[in-house]
Amino acid sequence: MANGWLWALAGLVLIGAEVLMPGVFMLWLGIAALATAAVAVALPISLEVQLALFALTALLSCVAGWLVYRNTGRNRGPATVNDPRARMVGSIGHVTEPIRDGHGKVRIGDSDWLAEGPDLAAGAAVRVKGLSGTAVKVEAV
Repeated sequence: MANGWLWALAGLVLIGAEVLMPGVFMLWLGIAALATAAVAVALPISLEVQLALFALTALLSCVAGWLVYRNTGRNRGPATVNDPRARMVGSIGHVTEPIRDGHGKVRIGDSDWLAEGPDLAAGAAVRVKGLSGTAVKVEAV
């Protein structure tokens, strides 16, 4: 019975450590320790069985954690939150220097950008469809 409470304490300490160091897998080990505590309190099992049970539940909970976190945005391509250039895609602007032979300048918002796209006269409306180094790829609107 005393071992069950020690497992519960260990589980709470591990979950508390996750609060202090977010992004680490201690949450899942804490859940495994709490599961071991529940079984140790309910059933009279030896320390060896408790350790084996903790190892098994730790493995299962870490796999469950991996399944939860694998699709939380880490594999969805480059982040655009702090990249103002990437947020420009879809913006509307106008040609400030004619686009000839695929190169010219456009004004998007309050800035002029090098542009790549079809030949267009100054003043033509364009939409940003992508980025290419320091230039924006545009299309006529």
